[in-house]
Amino acid sequence: TLLPSHPDAHIIFTGRTTADQQEFLQAQQAKLAAAGLSERVRFLGEIPWGDVVRHYQALDLFAAPARWEGFGLTPLEAMACGTPALACRGVGAFEAQIIPQKTGDLCARDDVADFTRALGALLADPVKLAAMRDGARAHVVKNFSIQREADALNAIYRELLA
Repeated sequence: TLLPSHPDAHIIFTGRTTADQQEFLQAQQAKLAAAGLSERVRFLGEIPWGDVVRHYQALDLFAAPARWEGFGLTPLEAMACGTPALACRGVGAFEAQIIPQKTGDLCARDDVADFTRALGALLADPVKLAAMRDGARAHVVKNFSIQREADALNAIYRELLA
């Protein structure tokens, strides 16, 4: 329902499809073909890291509809490339630390209608997305830099050694 109302939107999926998920992937590709959307939704499979970064940089929005996640690094990676992120509340650290409102949006976990609504609202507002691009990169630089991580680890070691 989302793609027909956003004719310029394209979706890419990256990542390895395991053997036990091949049938599911083929079923999704058949549904897309039947709907005439094969050229707008692409499954790239597992790609080299440099290509992942280039895709992050080219995206208008990164969507992470994860149902569970330990921490959730992929939205941070996208935001480090200046790409706003959409993810689910109550999953990993998305809500608590990673995605403040100025850098993307959050929706209800396991709620396809809410995810679709949030995705559609962001795609319909390019001005808001552009503002979020600036906020996304700044948020990651300020809160998740490698220097900050190193300083935090050093503080732990100093405390342990004291």
